[in-house]
Formats: sequence, structure tokens, C-alpha cells
Amino acid sequence: MILQYATLTKVNGTESWTYTYDYNNMMIRATKNSVIQGEYFYDGDGKRVKGIETNTKVYSYVGLSMIYEKDVTANSITKYFYANGLLVAKMTGLATEYFHHDNFGSTRLTTNGAKIIQY
Repeated sequence: MILQYATLTKVNGTESWTYTYDYNNMMIRATKNSVIQGEYFYDGDGKRVKGIETNTKVYSYVGLSMIYEKDVTANSITKYFYANGLLVAKMTGLATEYFHHDNFGSTRLTTNGAKIIQY
């Protein structure tokens, strides 16, 4: 049983989205026209450890940084790499995406292994 605290609803034409949050203000469910689109589970530190949408994903962390994501349904793994606390790369299978930061630590752009800018 999931204890819910707050529910927000957004209506756009014929679509009605409902977002349900727990007592820690973490989104635990999203529904569209009363059909569940996603359910989310968190550890005691408030980090998402599992998400069920079209695919089921599980997450692993070191401290506050996600280092591993496994898509159980598609059987794919994404690894995250950090330097000085900033995400610098993520690798899914053999594809790598690099994150380029400005002086404030904000990501300005991303590139792939061929140095092509990703949008």
C-alpha cells in the first residue's frame, strides 16, 4: 500500500493527467485519463530506486550521484561518470554521451563519441 499525501491534476482538452505525491513530496504515480503511466519508488534518502513506466528501471547511487541504471524490460544498462561532483559522461551500451559545463557547473551542451553536438 502506498500512502499518498497530495494529488495534482492537469486537464488539457480531452487529456487529464493526475500526479500523486507521498508524504515526502516525492511523485509516486502519474496517470493519464485514469490509466497509470508511471509508478516510482524511493529509498530512505529520497533517491528514486525504481521506476515503472513503459519499461521497468532500477537505479543505484553513490551518495547523491546516480551511477547505474538498468532497464529491466529492455535489458540495457546505463553507467554515469563524474569528475569533481559534475556528471561528465553517461554510457548506454557502447554509446557514450559527454556533458560539457560552464564556469557555474551548468551543462551547456552534450556531445557523442564522434564529437557531434547532441540536442
